[in-house]
Amino acid sequence: MDWNVGRLVAPLKERGELENTLIFFFSDNGACAEPYTDLGGHKQDQINNPKNFGVVSYGSGWANASNTPFRKFKSTLHEGGISTPPIIHWPAELKAKPGSLDSTPGYLTDIMPTILQASGATYPKTFQGQDITPLEGTSLASSMAGSPQPDPQRTFCWEQYDCKAVRQGDFKAVFNAKNAYDKIGSGQWLLYNIAQWQAWATRAHLAP
Repeated sequence: MDWNVGRLVAPLKERGELENTLIFFFSDNGACAEPYTDLGGHKQDQINNPKNFGVVSYGSGWANASNTPFRKFKSTLHEGGISTPPIIHWPAELKAKPGSLDSTPGYLTDIMPTILQASGATYPKTFQGQDITPLEGTSLASSMAGSPQPDPQRTFCWEQYDCKAVRQGDFKAVFNAKNAYDKIGSGQWLLYNIAQWQAWATRAHLAP
């Protein structure tokens, strides 16, 4: 990973464009618990072996610990499975304090609107005479400018492996299917107040 990031950064430095290039770095999920046993299903010394990297995991116990203070891990719709932080680099225009954290929630679909606003480009309505699906997502430009403006009415929805989740404001509901990796509350909806839970989790080292 470091090598490939370097392959991107090096030519930007050579061209003098690094400071004015918007770079997003993010993961698609939380820690991987596969094969979902407490300590994984392979020898731990194989984790950094490139011939085995695709099938080696440190198990559900360590995956859950890695996501602290969030609960659970990849393939679940709890925060430990889907809450991943983007790292944004754009010294020329990023107004937020370097190294600062912004807890404004967002979607992957927010990346395109952000890039469009940052570049001044527009999203077309048609292509070769055919209507294009309207752009989804919300620009994160206000957060990047150091003035987060979260929409309290914005609704987020997820579905994976028959599991479902929905969030609006501080409230998040999670439905675990009976065949889900997370058996807690399987077959029913669990409702959380994210703000209250995170305040408690700060002391108890847990989160939804």
